[in-house]
Amino acid sequence: MIWGEGWERRAREASPPPRTLTTPPLPPPPSSPARRISNTAVAVGVKKQPSVVMITALHDKPCRYPNGDYLNLVSILNKQDYARLHNYPIVVSTKLADPTLHNMWNKIGERGRGGRGGGEGVGGLETIGFFSCSFGHEKPLCRTPPTAAPSSIPLGTILKTFDDHPDADWYMWVDSDTMIIDVSFLLPFQRFKGKDLVIWGNETRLALGDGRRGINSGVMLIRNSDWSKDFFEQVAELGRIAEPGLENVLMEELTSPEYTYDPGLRDQNAISYLLKRDATVNMPHTQLVNRQYCLNCYWRDLLELGTLTSDDTRVHFINHFSGCQMCTQQNKNDDYKECEAEYVKSYEFADAQFTRALARRPPRNVTHHEAVAQCQFCRANPAHELCATAVREFEAYERDGAAAAAAKYGGAGHVSHGGGARAHSG
Repeated sequence: MIWGEGWERRAREASPPPRTLTTPPLPPPPSSPARRISNTAVAVGVKKQPSVVMITALHDKPCRYPNGDYLNLVSILNKQDYARLHNYPIVVSTKLADPTLHNMWNKIGERGRGGRGGGEGVGGLETIGFFSCSFGHEKPLCRTPPTAAPSSIPLGTILKTFDDHPDADWYMWVDSDTMIIDVSFLLPFQRFKGKDLVIWGNETRLALGDGRRGINSGVMLIRNSDWSKDFFEQVAELGRIAEPGLENVLMEELTSPEYTYDPGLRDQNAISYLLKRDATVNMPHTQLVNRQYCLNCYWRDLLELGTLTSDDTRVHFINHFSGCQMCTQQNKNDDYKECEAEYVKSYEFADAQFTRALARRPPRNVTHHEAVAQCQFCRANPAHELCATAVREFEAYERDGAAAAAAKYGGAGHVSHGGGARAHSG
């Protein structure tokens, strides 16, 4: 569809693209159509992968759901291992970035204009880890992030990462209620030329103003560009409008007859609103993904399918447990046990892949241990096997100081991305 005059009418006339999945009897061979999304590069020569910073965040308070803090722990482990496998720096926020925004809005926040903040920063943002580490060599090569005078304006998780990692090509936001389940898959960034925001979406439903099924903001690829920074600042500004005023604003564009306003969707509503309201400006910068690979599969779709394994028609990259609310315990369907069982199954499915893929990789680094040690589960359960290791390693770092840690983990330095990763291209 060409976004411009008459696009809403054309959207109404179009039928929604299908989201059906097929069940393979066996995992797909390397030459399958789904794998050819990226394996084409092997024949023509592997292109340099862009630099990517992963970002995720946890709630700043203990979970209400009894096992929620443990599920957050395995969420961290999953994302840390993917970052380690593909040599991506990762930022984990465990505190509110901006006290003027509701918890769920804090993944956006507001950019600082007084310089980058190091460490804890204004507004309580905690960027977990003193190092950005590359894992492609015998020892992790780590560099201490630059410090600067703290900003006078609260920094949000995504927008603060823009400032803390200004040399990155892309930022990959991943919600904490997701599991990366195809761990060797690298996104085909070469296909995103000229795009600044890559997100799961249904063009028809977005054009009609459906805040729930038009897009899903649980996983977002954000290019380092002026458009991205300006766009997410607009999202943050909407987040500062109190309800019911915000509903009155957003419902001017979220007009689909199939959509009933849900304030719990927060930033997703705001992104949908801006993409629809300013479609001629914003849609040329946006790529909606919903076919050959699911940027964030809906967990019930994969449950119906009966397998987590990628198949001949689609790569199951990330499994998103939207609606489960396994920390806040605000699940409208009250299916916590089913959600938890499937979540743990996804973690174990991915962990088995990581165990094989990371067998010859260096051990986890200080950044990983700090993130695990400071999550709510490990604060409450320091004797747990996973937590005890992380707490011990991080306490050693704090006791011995940065110099000793740098010596232990390979010293300062930086290497390019791609060590050991399977090659993918657009």
